[in-house]
Amino acid sequence: MKLNLFIGCLLLLVIAGCNKEGYNFDNYLKGKEITYTGLVSNFRAYPGDKRVQLRWSPSADRSVVKYVVYYNNKRDSLLLQAKGESTKDSIKVIIPNLEEQIQDFSLFTVDAAGNKSVGQTLTAVTVYGPLYVSSLRNRRYTTSSINATNLTLNFAANTDTINVTTKLTYNNNAGNAVDLFLHRDSLKILLPNWKMGEKVLVRSAFVPVKSAVDNFWVSYTDTITP
Repeated sequence: MKLNLFIGCLLLLVIAGCNKEGYNFDNYLKGKEITYTGLVSNFRAYPGDKRVQLRWSPSADRSVVKYVVYYNNKRDSLLLQAKGESTKDSIKVIIPNLEEQIQDFSLFTVDAAGNKSVGQTLTAVTVYGPLYVSSLRNRRYTTSSINATNLTLNFAANTDTINVTTKLTYNNNAGNAVDLFLHRDSLKILLPNWKMGEKVLVRSAFVPVKSAVDNFWVSYTDTITP
């Protein structure tokens, strides 16, 4: 009998506790339902030089009036007004002045009443900068040949898949500086009307990933003396 009475009292306390919690929750909501705005699609990050470009397709929710992006451990934010774009459009925004480190970017849609979406986060986005540049080296020159006033420079096969181009600067017989660009897949390049005895300056550009929005140039220039 005492056991049954104890269990009965315990159930009453639990029910009372549940009712109390339910009351607090209803009081917190003040009789209103939580409203979430619609999510965007195709949320992507494209790294650059101490910056990142974010892209997404607009939400189908026509009540969305703005987008808010949080970054730098949510200490910083960027506000972008919605302009009634179609879901087929692509919204692009640059987040500048970032540290060279791993970053997370969280995107929220917001309506005119201040209701937000549940949010979408891109984690572990790499931001590149001087440290990455310090690891880069110019494309390796091998041999050269001269035919009249034309100079041909030969380069080693490019084993680095993220080399973009190599810039070569030389003076021609008219005394003018000429810039030419060696394609990453090319093994040689012709420098027409090259002034005999003049040096050729070499500087290569790279990207850390194919989706990068910036080219990163080697911090120094090599000199070729044919």
